[in-house]
Amino acid sequence: MTSELILHHYDPSPFSEKVRLVLGLKGLAWRSVIVPMVLPKPDLMPLTGGNRRTPVLQIGANIYCGTNLIAAELERRFPEPTIYPARSHGICAMLSLWADQILFVPSSAYAIREADHFPPGFYEDRRAMRGYATIATGETAPHHLDQLQLQMTYVERTLGKASPFVLGEYPSIADFAIYARVWWAQLFGGDQGEFAALPRVGAWLQRIAAIGHGTRREMTPQEALAAARDAKPDATAINVAASPVSAWMGQHVSMATEGLGPDPVEGEVVAVADDLIALRRCDPLVGEVLVHLPRQGYEIKSAKRKDA
Repeated sequence: MTSELILHHYDPSPFSEKVRLVLGLKGLAWRSVIVPMVLPKPDLMPLTGGNRRTPVLQIGANIYCGTNLIAAELERRFPEPTIYPARSHGICAMLSLWADQILFVPSSAYAIREADHFPPGFYEDRRAMRGYATIATGETAPHHLDQLQLQMTYVERTLGKASPFVLGEYPSIADFAIYARVWWAQLFGGDQGEFAALPRVGAWLQRIAAIGHGTRREMTPQEALAAARDAKPDATAINVAASPVSAWMGQHVSMATEGLGPDPVEGEVVAVADDLIALRRCDPLVGEVLVHLPRQGYEIKSAKRKDA
């Protein structure tokens, strides 16, 4: 019996929006577990072992962190319609990286320009995680919007009558990654004509929004924890790859994001693939789980077992 798809997310999350669009394109039914926008996240930590970044996909006792990794797992399980049309994995990865890192800066600075839309401690939380949390005031918001508009001219030049989506005839994960940044920038103020000078972008935004999010049903955090506790993790489907990181197989390690707010996760390495490392770990609330973490942007170090 296939376990339910459980997405731990919050609604005003651009990275979650990217995954929700993948679910929508594939017409999938999924369960929604809302997590807090800021720490603490007591109902998520038993599953991830410390990784606080949103979203997280749970399938039974298998836990997936990182939007691109989550998207790839959904593609593996539900290959049609594909999010990598015409075997575009490489260009999709590069465009997603551009959206998630370069486009991230002006879109986020513009999106969070008014503190009233966010919970107490939001800016301090993001500053601790990333080292900065800029509030675009009345003076600085035009600059951030200008930078975002300049970046989106690249998309305007790419789109056309024969290219309704970034890579051509069909939508891809690259479309969703870029769209999520614009969606986030306009989320709290609505469309104020920020992209009126980019008509192809405007039409493209409508096409992406029409894809929707699939079939969503709410779930409590307690139900999600119980689903993990009642399941057994499965690493048999991971396409194991030969890699220098494979030397860590069977060892107890700590994996953390590079830079500030590392959010380390400890566990035993049970599989290494081209794009992920799977750690087996145990928690009193959920028992044994398998946490899948991206290799890109993560460091791996030896760690001593706390029960040793």
